[in-house]
Amino acid sequence: DAVLAVAFVDESQVVGGYFGGDIRRWRIEDGQQQGQTLNAGDPILSIAVSQDGRWIVSGDRGKKATVWNAATHERVSDTECESAEYGIFAVDISSDCTKFVAASLDGADNVRMFGIPSGTPLLPPLSHSWIYGVKFCPDGSRFATASETGVRIYST
Repeated sequence: DAVLAVAFVDESQVVGGYFGGDIRRWRIEDGQQQGQTLNAGDPILSIAVSQDGRWIVSGDRGKKATVWNAATHERVSDTECESAEYGIFAVDISSDCTKFVAASLDGADNVRMFGIPSGTPLLPPLSHSWIYGVKFCPDGSRFATASETGVRIYST
């Protein structure tokens, strides 16, 4: 099964998002899987882990951004992004671990910011076409999107 997304959990573990919809945590030292496999149901296109290690956010081909409890492996919230025709290609979690951004390739209303763990929208949808990456600044006051048309910076 192809790995489409990866993020560090900490210095000793990574989490991977798979084409088959699985999310698995691996110990770097010996390659052993840690904990149970999570299943989103659709190919995982993007993944992020909160700095405190409490949350995993995945973006999938099924237009969903999902918040997972990293300790219990439970699905906490699913946020449907109707305008994400091609799926959620980029996610990131703020440094204070209270919000996340999800973005897709589509050009209209394709950048969204939500609260963790509720999945409640925190900003109206933003538009920036062909996004492949999104990243919060270190203090969480802004985030950037990267696309075929350039970089944009937004205030949270």
